[in-house]
Amino acid sequence: MHIRLTSNMPPISEEQNIDYKLCVQIACSFRHTALVHIPQCYLSLVNYLERIMFASKYIPYNMNYPLTFAVVVLFSQLGFQIASFCKENVRFLSLGQVDYLVHLVTSCLTLGINSDATSVRLKLCGLGMELGNYNLTESCLQHITDYQMRYMYSGTVDQKRNLTILNCNQISCLEKMSIKIYSTEELLQTQLSFSVVYIKSEIPITPTPLRMEMFRSVGSPPQLRDEYEYWYAWGVVDSLMCLYFFQYLNFSRQGKERHKQVALEKMINVIKTESNILHKDTALNLLGYSFMKEDQLTNAFVCFTLSLKIRPYHNAAKFYLALLFKRVLNNQRRHVHY
Repeated sequence: MHIRLTSNMPPISEEQNIDYKLCVQIACSFRHTALVHIPQCYLSLVNYLERIMFASKYIPYNMNYPLTFAVVVLFSQLGFQIASFCKENVRFLSLGQVDYLVHLVTSCLTLGINSDATSVRLKLCGLGMELGNYNLTESCLQHITDYQMRYMYSGTVDQKRNLTILNCNQISCLEKMSIKIYSTEELLQTQLSFSVVYIKSEIPITPTPLRMEMFRSVGSPPQLRDEYEYWYAWGVVDSLMCLYFFQYLNFSRQGKERHKQVALEKMINVIKTESNILHKDTALNLLGYSFMKEDQLTNAFVCFTLSLKIRPYHNAAKFYLALLFKRVLNNQRRHVHY
């Protein structure tokens, strides 16, 4: 299966735009179903495929891209699931089995990489960091940077919104766009990015800060958790914030001080200026984590306290604050010792 951008179609009319937005809503619904149900068991995978077949009976032919999207999401999600299993159990697998699983992961992610503009590639960046494959990380980051340059300055993206297009997680964002779109496929693959989501079964390939987000509800009263807030057990971050955070980590590893500070400033700017950001508490936690790596403990403390003001319960900031206080105490003891 080859996913390609459709570039020879005329722009859709306002009347068509209603169906067009419905297409995106259906596609988002399939992505949500994949994240919630597929990791649990084989029967959930069968159920997901049955939903696709059921929906195909009721979706008009000219709106059939959500079905293609559903299959693409399936492959990308399966790819990360297999990669997580492979990393966790590599010592128990033969060389032949590892080679087969790596081939399977590569095939799945190749098919699923264009499900949206950036979120799958951002997860690939994180996968590269966790596996020590920094060539993969840098390749994905460079691809997303090239994407920004291509669509920001070619006139195909609303100049006033520029990078915030990367941060679109809500269907309501479509109302704010004044860009020319040629198809549902083009919108999903070039203009929208979903949140980057790590689920519990992907812990082995999840970067440490986002892994901590999966345990945000530890210590919070159960009665304060709504049944629809199942994502509390996930590590979720807006794509734009995730991009700059991964850039910061990558430049830190490379020792590129100036580039690292630029990425840090971009993270601060996202939090200050983005009205479209959905997971601001997580963004503040990632910024605070970055300040801790820079040994700017006061700034880190401010970030974590602001995060707790946004979400007093179900917030990983409490873990970061514990680590921060531990570091402060260790520093004090060291000074007393000397």
